[in-house]
Amino acid sequence: MRVTGRVELVSAITALHDLVRSDNAPGRTLEVEAALHNVVSHAFTEFSNLREPLRRSTNRIAHRKIARVVDYIRSLDPRIDPTTLSLDELASVAELSKYHFLRQFAQVVGMTPGAYLRTLRLCQAARELRTSRRSILEIALGAGFADHPSLRAFARHMGMTPSQYQALGPL
Repeated sequence: MRVTGRVELVSAITALHDLVRSDNAPGRTLEVEAALHNVVSHAFTEFSNLREPLRRSTNRIAHRKIARVVDYIRSLDPRIDPTTLSLDELASVAELSKYHFLRQFAQVVGMTPGAYLRTLRLCQAARELRTSRRSILEIALGAGFADHPSLRAFARHMGMTPSQYQALGPL
């Protein structure tokens, strides 16, 4: 992994390394855990493909067409219910048949259009959890989930419950 120019990530890794190597590291478990979380958070932010979909080659026509759909999805209201978007509508934006579109989207982005929409909504909820003091239910509803239990996928996606993630404090 290249970290050149990623000052915050390098700083977080250095701080974690220094904590682990210090003489009193066993007594500083919470500090080590916080430093580790800091490293993981910075790495996720820097290297996640959620901001830009994975594109193997932008020269290929199908990839440009899928990129157009990704841009279209990102332009939508994030609270949109993914079931209101039809496969036909997305395939039309890509100018592909719906079956070819599904195959191409999964190949280029690494997930189905529905999974991509859910991932975007989970990321929106994660940002809200860390930057606002609203309740988890309000955040879930604002991100387009039907209720708080609908955020079950959050724990699978982030490795912690929404309340644990919110307890980490502001970004």
